[in-house]
Amino acid sequence: MIDQKSKKRWLIKDREGRVRGPFFTDDILRRIKSGELNGEEQIALYPSADWSPISNDPEFYDKLLEILQGAPVDDEVTSKIELPLDEIDENVRPDDFVEKKSSTAQSGNRAERVASQPLHGKEQSAPPPPPVVDQRSKEYSEKVIELKPRKKVLKKAKAKKLSLPTFVLILAVSAAAYILFHSSAPKDDRIHLLSPRKGQPEITKDQVEVKQRSALADFTRDNFSNYVRAQETLVQIVEGQPKNSAALSLLCLAYLELWPYAQQDSQDLFAISMAAQRASAIDPAGFEAATCRVVDLLSRGRALEARSVADSVLDTFSGTGTPPIAFYYLKARLFEIAKDFSSVVSYAQTAEQLWPQWLRTYSLEASALAKNKNFNEAATRYRSILKTNPKHQVAQIELGLIEYLYLQNYETGKKFLESAMTGTERAPRDVLSRGYLGLAEIALREQNRSAALGYAQKSYGMNSTEPRSKELILQLGGDKKLKETKVFDTQLVYEGDQLVREGDCNAAQAHYKEAFSANNKNGLAAMKAAECLWGLSLSTEAIEWLNRAIQADPKLIDAYVLLADYFTQRFNYEAAGQILAKAQSVAKNNYKVFSGYALVEFRRNNFPGAINYANKAIQLYETDVDSYVILSKALVQNQEYPKAFEAASKAIELDISNRKAQIAFAEALGMTRGLNVGIDYLNRLVNTYPTVTDYRMALGLMYKRDQSYTSAEQAFQQVIRIEDKPKQAYIELGKVLQIEKRYDEAVAALFKAATLDPSDVEALYL
Repeated sequence: MIDQKSKKRWLIKDREGRVRGPFFTDDILRRIKSGELNGEEQIALYPSADWSPISNDPEFYDKLLEILQGAPVDDEVTSKIELPLDEIDENVRPDDFVEKKSSTAQSGNRAERVASQPLHGKEQSAPPPPPVVDQRSKEYSEKVIELKPRKKVLKKAKAKKLSLPTFVLILAVSAAAYILFHSSAPKDDRIHLLSPRKGQPEITKDQVEVKQRSALADFTRDNFSNYVRAQETLVQIVEGQPKNSAALSLLCLAYLELWPYAQQDSQDLFAISMAAQRASAIDPAGFEAATCRVVDLLSRGRALEARSVADSVLDTFSGTGTPPIAFYYLKARLFEIAKDFSSVVSYAQTAEQLWPQWLRTYSLEASALAKNKNFNEAATRYRSILKTNPKHQVAQIELGLIEYLYLQNYETGKKFLESAMTGTERAPRDVLSRGYLGLAEIALREQNRSAALGYAQKSYGMNSTEPRSKELILQLGGDKKLKETKVFDTQLVYEGDQLVREGDCNAAQAHYKEAFSANNKNGLAAMKAAECLWGLSLSTEAIEWLNRAIQADPKLIDAYVLLADYFTQRFNYEAAGQILAKAQSVAKNNYKVFSGYALVEFRRNNFPGAINYANKAIQLYETDVDSYVILSKALVQNQEYPKAFEAASKAIELDISNRKAQIAFAEALGMTRGLNVGIDYLNRLVNTYPTVTDYRMALGLMYKRDQSYTSAEQAFQQVIRIEDKPKQAYIELGKVLQIEKRYDEAVAALFKAATLDPSDVEALYL
C-alpha cells in the first residue's frame, strides 16, 4: 500500500523569497539529507500556499535535527519533482458565514468561483455555499507545532553541532522567551511594500490563472499574513505580465490594506506611485487605474481628492454591466474617514453583494454599526466573520470589546480579547490599542493593578489620543510612567492626519513633530509638519522642516517638489531649481520632478518652458491632474487658448472635483469663449460650494482681469471673512485698491497680509 504521507506535495520558499516545487514528502527528506535544505526555508502544503517554517513540521523536523547534529550528508542531490500546472487539484470551497444572504449554493469549487469573480465585477456570483472542510489541510494543521524561535535554534545547532538534550533545553528556553516577549511591550515591526521589478521573464496564461486564484483566495481571508502573501503573488503576476491591469488594481488594494503595517516612507510611497503609473499607462480612463489613483491619494492623506475620483468612477460605471466593486468599498472607506457611518454601512453592503467572499467589507460594516451604537448587529457580523476565519484578529478584538463593554458578557469578552492578543495574526495599531485598553479595564476590575498599568501603556503607545489609556497610566503609575511610555511615530502621523481632516492643523503639526522626534528617519512626518506650518503662515519654519524631511529620507521626492513650490512662492527661483536638480539626481525620470519644474517655469513667467516640462510629466504619467492644470495655465499665458481648454478639460475629466482643475477650466473657458462665460462658471461653483474659498479667490482674479474692480474687491472681502489667515486675499485686495488709487486702504490691506506671515516679503514689497 502506498504511504499517504509520501503522496503529499509541498512548495518551498527560500530566504530570498524564491518559490520552488511542488515536491513530494520523500523528495524533501532526501533534499534535507543531501544538505540542500538546512532548516531556514518555509514550506506550504500544495496548493494552499499557507507558509510556515520547515522546522515546524514534524515530518521534517527530526531529519533536520539529525543532520544538524552531525549525521553524514549524501553527496547525491535528488532532482526536483514538479507537476505541470494543468494537473493542479484545487478542491477548497468557501465557508458560508453571511446569515442575511441567500442560501442558494453555487456549483463549482472555490478556486473556480473566486477566479471568476473579478475585482471590478465582470459578473456577479451567488453567495457562498456551506463550508466543506479539506481533511488534508485539517490533518496537516493539527500537526503544526507553533514554536516560532525554532529557526534560530536550528541555526545555532548547525553551527555548534549541539547534542539533543542541550538542543531541547535551548528550544524550551527560546519558546518561553518568545511567549514572554510576545506579551511585553510591542515592537516596531513595520514592513516595506513590494514593488514589481521590470525586465522579469514572462509567465504563461495558465500560471497567471493559478496565481490569481491564489491571490484572491488570500485576499478574501482579510488577515495581515494573507495580504502579505497576496501582495507577493500579485507582484509576481505583474512582473510576468506587466500589462495585467486587473492584477495591478488588486495589488493597489493590497497596498491599502497593508499601509497600516508599512514603514510609510519614500520606498512605500514609490511602490504605490509606480503601480498607479503602470495602471495609467495601460488604460488611463479605466477603473483599474482609478483604483490605484485613489489608493495613492489616500496614502498621502488627500482624502478629498480620493473621494472625487471615487465619485467620478461610480457615476461613470455603476449603471453599466461591470459595476466597479472596489469603488463601493473605497467609498465606504472614505465615508468612514468623514465619520458618516450610516453611509459606510450602505456602501459596504453593496460591496458584500458584489464580492461576498471578501471578509474586509463585513469587518468595515461591523465597525460602522458599532460606531452607530448598533452593538447587537455589529456583534452578529463579527461572529459571522469568525465563523469563516477564526484567526481574524480584528473581529476577535472588536467582538470582545462589544461583549464586555456593551452586552455585559464579561467572561466572553475577556476570552476573545485574550485570544486575540496572544494570536499570531496582526491588527492595525488603533484596533490593538482598543484591545489592550479592554484588557487593562478587565485587569483593573480584577484588582491586578500591575497588569492593568502594563496594558494601559501598550494601549497608549499605539494610540496616544486615547484619553482613557492616559488616565489609567496616570492613575496607576503617575506622570513618570506616562513619560516612559513609547508612542510609535507612525501612530502619531496617523493621529496628525486625523486632526488635519478635522481642520486642526495647529494640533496636527505638533503630532508630526513628535513623530519625527520619536524617529528622525521619518521624512514623511517632517514633510507633513511642513505642510501644516505653511498653511499656518509659518513659512520659514515650514521650509526648515522640509529640509529635515529631505535629510531624513533623501528619496522622498514629494518633499523636494513641495520645497521647490514654497521657494517659488517666495520668488526664490534659483533655490527652487537647485532643489529640483537634486531631486532629479535621486530619481531621474520621476514625473513629479518634471511637474515641479513646470511649476517653477510657470511662476517665473517662462511659459514655453512650463509647457515643455508639463508635457514631459504627462508622458511619464498620463493621469497626473496637477501637470494638466499647469499645462493649461501655461498655455493660457502663451495665448494658446484652444490647447489650454483641451488640457483643462482633460484635467476635470480625470478628477471632476479637483479645485485646481475646475479653476483652470474656468480660466481656459473664459479665454476661449469670453471672460463673462468664465465668470458665470465660477459663480456657479461659488454658489454650489459657498465655503470653498479657492473658487472665490479665482472669481476675484477673473473680475480683476475683466477690470470689474468692485466685484473683485467684494470677492476678496468674502474670502477674508471666511478664512482664518487670508494672506493671499489681503494681497490681492491691496492690488485692486492700488489700481483704484485708494492708497491708504491698499497699504492697510497689505500690512495685514504682512502681519499674517512676516517672513514673506511680497506684501511688504508691495
